[in-house]
Amino acid sequence: MTIDATLPLGTDLVSALDTYIREDREQINDLWTAVVAANCTETTHEMGAGEFALAIGTDLEDVIIELVNLTAAVAVDLMQITNGSAGMIKVIRFGDADVTVKHNASYIDLVNDTDITTAAGDILVLVNKGGDPDTSVNGVWYEIARAGSSTGEANTASNVGGETGELFKQKTVADLEFKTIGAGTGISVTNNASDVEIASTAINTASNVGSGTGEIYKQKTGVDLELKTLKEGTNITLTNGASDITISAASGASGTNSYVAAVLGVGDTELVGGVDVTDEPINQIVYITSVAAETLLTITNCTAGCVLHIIAGNDNVSVTRSATMNIRQPAADPTINLLTGDVLTIMNIGGAPGVSDGEWHEISRSLVVT
Repeated sequence: MTIDATLPLGTDLVSALDTYIREDREQINDLWTAVVAANCTETTHEMGAGEFALAIGTDLEDVIIELVNLTAAVAVDLMQITNGSAGMIKVIRFGDADVTVKHNASYIDLVNDTDITTAAGDILVLVNKGGDPDTSVNGVWYEIARAGSSTGEANTASNVGGETGELFKQKTVADLEFKTIGAGTGISVTNNASDVEIASTAINTASNVGSGTGEIYKQKTGVDLELKTLKEGTNITLTNGASDITISAASGASGTNSYVAAVLGVGDTELVGGVDVTDEPINQIVYITSVAAETLLTITNCTAGCVLHIIAGNDNVSVTRSATMNIRQPAADPTINLLTGDVLTIMNIGGAPGVSDGEWHEISRSLVVT
């Protein structure tokens, strides 16, 4: 029965109003009865071990709006609510942290497609769409609201890496607190719209100290401190290492001439360039002695152009002609026995250290007459 909103007419008699009043009261009573039948009901339910679904008509009431106080005996997953009718609303209040609501677009469709790990006091509101118990269609329960800790993740923050500076300080309730960045000596900190700019305010320069002639520092250009490079002079070599520069002079070198004392040990027949004598193409005086009678057969590892003035320091050294020692001695008598004070000058032809020893050719000799 439907109330006709056009009645009574303005021409109806007053005596007819009683009929209209009785009809209205009957409709109001029917509406009230329907509202009472579909009112909000409160239900308490505890899920047991292994339970994953709530059945309307068994675990929950078959009403339009229901407040459900839900707990669990052990940790469980709520995956489905069955026997629902389209338009039903379930307001679930969780009494503990043992229920996890699982997202599934076919059963319980949660916001952001993300499961909810609940805590005591959390509230989740679901509405049913498409449910029809008469055709055994459960429909889908859609999240329409939630409140409590489950509205977001229980986030925290941490400092990673092994460095000293730590930006994260602590979490106070829901607030992640970070330290600010202070400007130390020679540093400026500027807050921009999307970044924090840290810059140096130091103005550095350099200078040459001491009273020496050589000056390493040249000038400052912009932020670049410019230093002079080192240049190799005569008989000087420079070697760049990872952390240092090695400055080396040719063996015993002093300008284009040098002096060295060489000693032949027992069984020694060789002088080595860069060790016993110079390996550079310079003139060198070699004061040679021997602890016992020894014969010098060869001189190795020297550069072409090297000139050695061999001076005998005692009577124990002799020099023998060979393929690499081209001294002016006859084949029948290839050895010179040097006496104290004798001088033999020889020059290297074709030598290249590490490649070829070359040949030594006699330039002159000066022998002591006895």
